[in-house]
Amino acid sequence: MIPDRVFEGDEVTLKCITSCHLTGTPTFTWYKHGRNLPYIHSFDMLRLSSVSQEDAGDYRCSIQEHSYRSPAMNLDVLSGDRRRSAGVVSQPCCSVYCTISPICALKGSTVTMGCRYTYPYCYQVQRVFWSREWIIDREPSDLSLDPNYIHRCQYHRNSFYEYTLSLSDVTEHDQGFYYCTFIPMTGGNNPCQVGVELFVSELRVEIIPDRVVEGDEVTLTCKTTCSLSYMSTFTWYKQGSQLSQSSNLLHLPSVSQKDAGSYSCSVHGQYYHSPGVTLDVQYPPKSVSVSINPSGEIVEGSSVILICNSNAYPPVHSYTWYRAGSSVGTGNTFVFIRIKSEDSGDYACRAENKHGEQSSSAVSLIVLYPPKSVSVSISPSGEIVKESSVTLTCSSDANPPVHSYTWYKLNESSPVGSGQSYSFTLSSSSSGWFYCEAKNKLRKLQVEMISDRVVEGDKVTLTCRTTCRLSDTPKFNWYKQGHQLTLFYSFDRLVLQPVSQRDAGSYSCSINGQGYQSPEVTLDVQYPPKSVSVSISPYDEIVEGSSVTLNCSSDANPPIHSYIWYKDGSSVETGDTFIIIKVRSEDSGDYTCKAENKHGQQSSTAMSLNVLYPPKNISVSISPSDEIVKGSSVNLTCSSDANPPVHNYTWYKVDEISPVGSGQSYSFTLSSSSSGWFYCEAQNKLGTVVNQDDVQYASIQHRTAGKSVIQALSSETAEEVQYATVQHRCDRAVKQTQEADDLYANVRLKHSATAYRLEKLRVGRFFDHISINKTSL
Repeated sequence: MIPDRVFEGDEVTLKCITSCHLTGTPTFTWYKHGRNLPYIHSFDMLRLSSVSQEDAGDYRCSIQEHSYRSPAMNLDVLSGDRRRSAGVVSQPCCSVYCTISPICALKGSTVTMGCRYTYPYCYQVQRVFWSREWIIDREPSDLSLDPNYIHRCQYHRNSFYEYTLSLSDVTEHDQGFYYCTFIPMTGGNNPCQVGVELFVSELRVEIIPDRVVEGDEVTLTCKTTCSLSYMSTFTWYKQGSQLSQSSNLLHLPSVSQKDAGSYSCSVHGQYYHSPGVTLDVQYPPKSVSVSINPSGEIVEGSSVILICNSNAYPPVHSYTWYRAGSSVGTGNTFVFIRIKSEDSGDYACRAENKHGEQSSSAVSLIVLYPPKSVSVSISPSGEIVKESSVTLTCSSDANPPVHSYTWYKLNESSPVGSGQSYSFTLSSSSSGWFYCEAKNKLRKLQVEMISDRVVEGDKVTLTCRTTCRLSDTPKFNWYKQGHQLTLFYSFDRLVLQPVSQRDAGSYSCSINGQGYQSPEVTLDVQYPPKSVSVSISPYDEIVEGSSVTLNCSSDANPPIHSYIWYKDGSSVETGDTFIIIKVRSEDSGDYTCKAENKHGQQSSTAMSLNVLYPPKNISVSISPSDEIVKGSSVNLTCSSDANPPVHNYTWYKVDEISPVGSGQSYSFTLSSSSSGWFYCEAQNKLGTVVNQDDVQYASIQHRTAGKSVIQALSSETAEEVQYATVQHRCDRAVKQTQEADDLYANVRLKHSATAYRLEKLRVGRFFDHISINKTSL
């Protein structure tokens, strides 16, 4: 910008300078506050005549068809010196510009930034250096003195007017502007600065497409986050080994499994490598095969595993096993816990993933077994005449075939012949029962025990026997349920003393180093009942009238043959279940069951059955129970049977809707108006009384006796006699009438100094107690 001090009315020229050699006639674009200025301003110089306050602001420039813009230059119309950077210079006496701007450098590389400056003869150069600071009114800091750069930056003067910065091992933190700073001796020592922007990029490998199947076309691209400022040759690596490709593109026209691996790239001459990116090449199953474990001879009774091997990506999700063409199992392994001769055959497996399937070739599984199904045939088959020749032939199924036949006569210890056939002349002495013994090269093992059914606590010895004479001192292995036992010895006998329930199961043996395992024998350990217990269903609250089931469970061998139920110590039922169809409150109590088999018996602990029921058997008591005088207090008390207990009592007077009191007791003063039938209502959480026959009523009556009655009983002057009648009644539907209340069984009149006392006994069908008192008024 010329001049550097601008006042209103001045003419100002802004020049856009580039360090590159431009071909042709480039078109420049000018911006003010980020907005394009009119097209007429399309040259490298922008002239503003007679500037005003409206012309003040930030100015930038760019070359058309290039995205990079210069840093902003601020035009301050009122202030003095203003200097800015990035290609737009701001001094009348010196000129500074950068050779390249911006610069894209690779992480870890060494980058060189250069600037060229000129100044008139009237100036003297004080010094030139590089800085990260853009300072207007003072000298910025020298980059070579910064602790973060002191060991990584170097200054070079290529000529009298060129000054370069060499910065090594650049990182992301080095990104930003670097200012070539020129300090003249005159001009107030204010610096002339121009900036170059540095971008630091990492390398990364991009794979397209991201999911690759064998046979696809794949392109790997070595990418940077900015365009490198120099022509670059790329180097590709697979698994750390260099490939011959030199472009930033690595093209694989038809990928295969061998192309899978980790790929990285670098720029030739630079130490930095991109992080490795894995190329996963997916493919259907290949090289499907079957292996047999153990790999040697397979003897009947031993454990055998067939394994399906394959090479596939993604991994195989489905394995199917075939025997002679028929499907027999799934999974990558096919296990025979105890292989049989019938399992011999040709086996193959098929492996499948989402890209396809492949089947293995068949492998033969040959199971070796000792002779079995031994039979004898006689020739001739019809009638045999004395002195004629008889031939016995022995047949057997064995693998490998039988190599030795021996003939025996029953009840004779020495053999009578050998070979598959045995011939002799029939005579009286030669008649009898004959049998043959067939042998092949396999040793035959078997487990023997005295009894296969023992009682807990007995001593049991299992012996591993072989039909062959062993030339050395072998070590024996013992197995239970197919799993080898860990023992401190390796003898042919396994002693269990005392035997317990947990010892029951299948046992077999083998000779160490031999594949053959003996057939299993089952040890059945019997014991009396254990863990006898009672359970109640339902297990939560049990309400009167519901159905309840009590179950007796136990552990026993042989099974329980007798169950007996007890309630509070008394026998009530038999069988493993005890069902109460409609449970009553009387059924509450402690229940136990006794289980018994032939070896003993055991009783369970008691289980409490708690039956819940609403209030019943409601009764009312009256206090005082003898004479009640007018004006005295009467107390009615309500009693009830309920589970859970009653939590609410309410008192009612017959023929009145509203209650007259609450609580277990109800008290009032005796008067004419208070007479009548009273009853109470009891309530717990299950409700109120269900059967109204359980409700008892109390009657309290206050009456005046007629004169005719008094005169008939006494010759004295008749007085009006008042009396109170207290009755109990169990009939809720009772109706108070004059006639019902005046039934007398006996009337006695007594004279006292102040009054007559009339005592009478009330009788009736529903009354349980009556007390009548008379007091003169």
